[in-house]
Amino acid sequence: MVLQGPKMRANRKLLLPMINGQHLMNYIETFNKEACRYIDTLSVKTESEVFDIYNETQYCLADIAFETLLGIPGHAQNTGVLTVPHAMETKPGRAFKSATTKIHKFISRIIDEKNSQYMALERGELGAEKPKPSILDLLIENVIATHAMDDQEILYDIIGLFLGFYDTVLGVFSFTILMLTMYPDVQNKIREEVLSVIGTSDNVMLHNIGSFKYMDMVINETIRLFPVGPILPREMTDDLQIEKHILPKGSTVLMMAILTHRSETYWDEPNKFIPERFLPENSKARHSYAFLPFSGGTRSCPGGNSTSSEPNIQRQEPMELTFELNLDQSQLFTQGELDDSIRNLGLCKESAQLFGAKLQAKHLLALGTQ
Repeated sequence: MVLQGPKMRANRKLLLPMINGQHLMNYIETFNKEACRYIDTLSVKTESEVFDIYNETQYCLADIAFETLLGIPGHAQNTGVLTVPHAMETKPGRAFKSATTKIHKFISRIIDEKNSQYMALERGELGAEKPKPSILDLLIENVIATHAMDDQEILYDIIGLFLGFYDTVLGVFSFTILMLTMYPDVQNKIREEVLSVIGTSDNVMLHNIGSFKYMDMVINETIRLFPVGPILPREMTDDLQIEKHILPKGSTVLMMAILTHRSETYWDEPNKFIPERFLPENSKARHSYAFLPFSGGTRSCPGGNSTSSEPNIQRQEPMELTFELNLDQSQLFTQGELDDSIRNLGLCKESAQLFGAKLQAKHLLALGTQ
């Protein structure tokens, strides 16, 4: 996130295979396990008072991040206590500085422990066991062999990945649920698709992911209306002429993805929620930069360019997972309307909290995130 030039490109090249493609197979079990725990917490809310999906979801995502990124079990869903995510949301000032120091010490300690484990493995020490693969483990194993980066760089890369996963997915998930509550017909179509793909199974397997075509369209349309990065800042490294204007070197340019995503130049009825606009036949003539879900170029989100781990799996979003809500006849609903969300929720993911969700006994529900 802070590196520039050749060093940034080298680190990015090292990280990309670890968070995309084949390595995702290592984490499917974790996704399913934590999703089931998450569903258990929602099951008790059927016919209860309105609840905040944002708050309920953050515990699940924190546990997934701990296990897949750091290789240690997460306990947020069991304890209701957030550690790293809570510290990251601390307001600026002394408390923020204190929280930052604690995060660095916490992750640095894990890095030291894993370095010791892998060094013991290299020495062939009796009783040394290879840790369960996580992104941190893959990174340390590679660094030991190549010396491509030091522990400080590993620390910052892990923090960057944590922010990129936790913060991004939490926002996208919250807004997706908001759209499902506003559009019951879309909710029903997703339910039908999930049931047709996995049937009565409790788990989603890697080979299932490419089959959730409609869910992909719903997630893309949600991100179009509520972008992960609504404003994309860049610093000019050289003068750049665009038509009659010159952007001088050293200036800061703000690319307004949220305006592009809602521009009538590229989208018919841009303020309406229409997942079908992402059907292949409706997308082929669209400008390649009319939709910027994860920015673009060398500074784009590394997880946004995920590759297939099997020939028959085509994925557009990083770390896609389907949550099946095993509630006998349940459906999400809200009294909010999209016009209100367009007007009030333009830039801030936390503003999804302004709309409450409620589970109503009606149908089996399947929820999706990435």
